[in-house]
Amino acid sequence: MKPTFLLFTLAATVTLAACDVDPQDGNSADNREGMNGLAVDGRIAGGKVWVDANNNNAIDDFEPYAFTDSDGYYSYNPLTITNYCALPVISDEYQRFCLIYGSSVDSMVIRIKGGTDLSTGERLKGVMAMSSTISSSSQRSSTPLVLSPITTLLQGANSNSDRTSIRSALGVTSDLDLRLDFSTASDEKSRRFLANSIAVQTMMDVLTSSTEVTDTSATQVSIINQISTQVAQNNVRPTSLPSTNIAQIARTVSANTATQNSIASRLSQLNAEIQRIETAVNTSAINAQLKASEVVSQLIKKEVRNTDRDAVSRVLDSGIANLSTSLVSNLSNTTVEFDIASITNSLVDAGKNAVTTLTPSEMNEAAEDAASEATLATGTQWGGSWFVLEATAEDSDDLAAGSYIALRLDGNADSTSGRIGTCVNVSAANPEDDDEVFENEYVGGRWSKLSDGVIQLSFDYEGQEFEGQMKAKAKIDGEAQKFRFTSDVDGTSESGDLRLNVNGQAALSSVARPQSAEDCASQVDSVL
Repeated sequence: MKPTFLLFTLAATVTLAACDVDPQDGNSADNREGMNGLAVDGRIAGGKVWVDANNNNAIDDFEPYAFTDSDGYYSYNPLTITNYCALPVISDEYQRFCLIYGSSVDSMVIRIKGGTDLSTGERLKGVMAMSSTISSSSQRSSTPLVLSPITTLLQGANSNSDRTSIRSALGVTSDLDLRLDFSTASDEKSRRFLANSIAVQTMMDVLTSSTEVTDTSATQVSIINQISTQVAQNNVRPTSLPSTNIAQIARTVSANTATQNSIASRLSQLNAEIQRIETAVNTSAINAQLKASEVVSQLIKKEVRNTDRDAVSRVLDSGIANLSTSLVSNLSNTTVEFDIASITNSLVDAGKNAVTTLTPSEMNEAAEDAASEATLATGTQWGGSWFVLEATAEDSDDLAAGSYIALRLDGNADSTSGRIGTCVNVSAANPEDDDEVFENEYVGGRWSKLSDGVIQLSFDYEGQEFEGQMKAKAKIDGEAQKFRFTSDVDGTSESGDLRLNVNGQAALSSVARPQSAEDCASQVDSVL
């Protein structure tokens, strides 16, 4: 979907979603337990955690689920000492963050998908899993079980022998290591766990993006199984897997030897950059390397998908090590937030404008420009504000005049979460028979602040729920402020820049949050 039609996403893509599970019902007194944990790749906020009772990698309607909070915890947050499962059953926090489970079988698999990786501001790649027991997961602790790519590798191993080998390769010396919040990267072991976790998720994400993949869920499981096997059999960390072994993993998504070797070469080079996290000298260097590696990962995914392939190849063929170094030097400012996807897109544009591969100086200049244009704004007041978003000037010709999304976020300047009311009025400039028109379409939901420049959105639409995200981009002189808006429905993500209509925002300043289509018509559209 082109960014031009991003405005359709709120209403159109929800029709693709499978029916969601009803909210957890805790009215009856029984022996169910609250499953407590922390999700880490970086920390994952707003991810959907569920007990996969039949181990089919999907959320079935009989399986309980919850979401991770803004710190990455579910059921119990030891930082705020909040036991979500002890709150009133009718409360939003109970319904949203409490994962409860009751079964006569002690062993289980807990999985997570979706949500935002707080280290990069991007969505969690793929699915993570953890084999556990009710007794160990229900224990409230300042160091709860950590659901991570490391536990995913262990869960995907074929045998206890392979699990032992994986532990050895990663340096997992005891079960206490599986409670280590390695997102802090505060010591050698944490940095090692973090680097290898990023490598695992990146390999799974890139390989799954192949155009030859028809069943994403099944492919993710197969890839994790293959990575587990290669790590175990070769007794080598994921960041150090030789290209030949990665090529074997790539057989999962392609029977073409040339394709296997091409993807493996890119991933091997990227893993070498990710490995730098293990020896990084400080937090700033780690954060810059995480962001740089995410940009490179997104570029490789585009190449694998055949999206702007020639342009992307010109960038990557200049040398992934050179690209990573340029990005790290331009993303090392810890006082600034960046939108990684915008950096990726800017580098693609640089590749389009290049005749051949970029020289080191051209690469550094492109990385510097990309980082500057992807800087997020500071001081945005989210709570208590209206945001009237329209297509950018270059894309507006494809939409009928007056098309917009208007969002009202409850709260005030100090709020970090609340309810939202969204009104959608969108139609195409030259509609075709299969184009939908959205007139005063109402979408409810919640918002949660992840950082100064980023909020996470959870939309409720006709009994279904899907995720979104808004990033406030720094205003460029002479241009309207832009917001990067993303929505995700069952793993299908649409994103792009929308511009803020400041006049519309001001006109709605005294209008309360809409709660119905009628409110959208009488209180919002009538004003705009």
